[in-house]
Amino acid sequence: MGKIKVLIVDDSSFLRKIMKKIMNESGKIEVVGEASNGKEAVEKAAELKPDIITLDINMPVMSGLEALEIIMKENPIPIIMVSSLTTEDAEVTFEALEKGAVEFFPKQAKDFKANIKSIRDELIPKIENIARKKRLFGFPFGSTTSVGRKPSIEKVVKKEHEKTKARQKEVIIKEPIEFVVVGASTGGPNALQTLLTSLPADFPAGIIISQHMPATFTGAFADRMDRYSNVQVKEAKTGDKVEKGVVLITPGGQHMYLKKHRAGAPEVVISEEPKTAIYKPSVTIMAKSVAENYTKRTVGVMLTGMGSDGKDGFIEMKKRNRAVVIAQNEESCVVYGMPKAVVDAGIADYVLDIKDIAPTLDKIIRGKKS
Repeated sequence: MGKIKVLIVDDSSFLRKIMKKIMNESGKIEVVGEASNGKEAVEKAAELKPDIITLDINMPVMSGLEALEIIMKENPIPIIMVSSLTTEDAEVTFEALEKGAVEFFPKQAKDFKANIKSIRDELIPKIENIARKKRLFGFPFGSTTSVGRKPSIEKVVKKEHEKTKARQKEVIIKEPIEFVVVGASTGGPNALQTLLTSLPADFPAGIIISQHMPATFTGAFADRMDRYSNVQVKEAKTGDKVEKGVVLITPGGQHMYLKKHRAGAPEVVISEEPKTAIYKPSVTIMAKSVAENYTKRTVGVMLTGMGSDGKDGFIEMKKRNRAVVIAQNEESCVVYGMPKAVVDAGIADYVLDIKDIAPTLDKIIRGKKS
């Protein structure tokens, strides 16, 4: 299997140089071209036919958002948006994800040392995982017609693996379920949008979410989801109650804990501790807090993401809260890491396409056959 061909688009020649060096040194990636504005990006995407494009948002001549729309219309290619850590760029980034970008990478324009580390530790694995997904399922992901071939043998084997790992029985819950715990990482914003905008206004449970995301992005994301969803969505703060029809998103760079549940609705605490956690926010920390401080039954939903954050927490929820666990399936994930960890642990009751999670969740919460 050949190297992953990447087109780098950024108006900063210095950042392009850094990215190119790190990508080529990875041994799995080959930078086949560079562009300094959106117009060049459109032209080189058609000429070079890369596997993946990293696309800056703010550029002269033509913006990254404009270029994205043209590329996705004329020559669809997986695109990772490169965004600075500002609220304004966060808004444009989420718009780009809605228009077809598969993921985003936040760059720290003023700190190139940190940027070098984040490119090596975060961007390179994202590129490798997205390229693997494209080879398995084609692009747009899951579309066999876009690549003119039938699903691969590896895809079929993995689908059968999922079916045997997950019980997927009809679940009828006779006791009330007050809230749902959701974890997500790479590809999560799009998955969460599909999930949240599909919930009815009278959804009879609260939802708490930990999505791996920079601090400046979670507020903008929560506001955007609140505008588009029938349920209320907000960035969580200490003292917020987990109530029916309310979605609380953990602020980036912090963790969500559940307070000891007694009378009334459960409350959350937002804290930076532990500061040494690999992921901030951490799905595992949030889920373990639920398992330790809540006695009633819950539902856990694991969405697309790299690694296995959340697995240990969901195992505890399964043991202590008799949680019903839903995992997103590989075909609809950008990266099938976190859901796979849950499936491989044998705790997933359902493995579902992202579009099927909201209706299944609604039926479970209402105690209907799913």
